[in-house]
Amino acid sequence: MYSASQTAKVSLELFHFQTNTSLQFPPNLSVICVGKPNDQKPPVKKMKIK
Repeated sequence: MYSASQTAKVSLELFHFQTNTSLQFPPNLSVICVGKPNDQKPPVKKMKIK
């Protein structure tokens, strides 16, 4: 019997088409907010994940 384990790397990339810019984020981020905060959509508070 053959058993193999593989580790998958998770990556997140945000690409801005107008400026042809690629932004890469570390895999340990649970929340990513894009844009400017305002009164209608305040910044997200950090939450503890169990």
